[in-house]
Amino acid sequence: MAPRPDPVPRSLRRAAARPAGPRGRVPSQALRDAAEVGLLSRSNTTPGTAGRRAAGAAEYAQRRSARPTVSAREAAGHAPPGSTGPSGSFFAEPIEGGGPRLLRDVEVSRADIRRVAHYDALVRQLTAGKMASAAFERRVRGWRPVEVLGPAEVAGLYRFVADAATVLALAVQAQAEGIETWIDSGRARPLPRPRTLPRRRR
Repeated sequence: MAPRPDPVPRSLRRAAARPAGPRGRVPSQALRDAAEVGLLSRSNTTPGTAGRRAAGAAEYAQRRSARPTVSAREAAGHAPPGSTGPSGSFFAEPIEGGGPRLLRDVEVSRADIRRVAHYDALVRQLTAGKMASAAFERRVRGWRPVEVLGPAEVAGLYRFVADAATVLALAVQAQAEGIETWIDSGRARPLPRPRTLPRRRR
């Protein structure tokens, strides 16, 4: 089968591949028009080029037009000023002593939320039987601590629970109490909450 022809003209492709230049420089009208009709996007442009800048500007304009009553920051998917930051419930233990437990509805920094979400995904793989205990421990052990910002009574530095047997025991206990681990990125589209643990075959 013959390859599908490139819908972007060669001259436009060359213009899109040029460096974007200093921050604040507006792409040419031809590039902006191409981005608005979908010929240029993040999938077919390179970071730092004029084409990527035009594609980013078009995406931003679409978000703003879809949500005209909110601020530019909220239209980009960020939480409004004054709202709570990223939060969630996950298994951790304080670095200054204390047993491992499920931290519930705690707030973390935006720098840490991706690591918390990554840990939560690994925990779900472990509890679903899709990851071996040794592999889980190898992946998590040695991770730097995560800082919990609030509530005040639990604020501090915590380690992610790396012992697989402990994680499984905590997960069973949480399920028995009807509690789920979850992550909210603090953006307009939070990460989905995981389903309850599957039943293990006997």
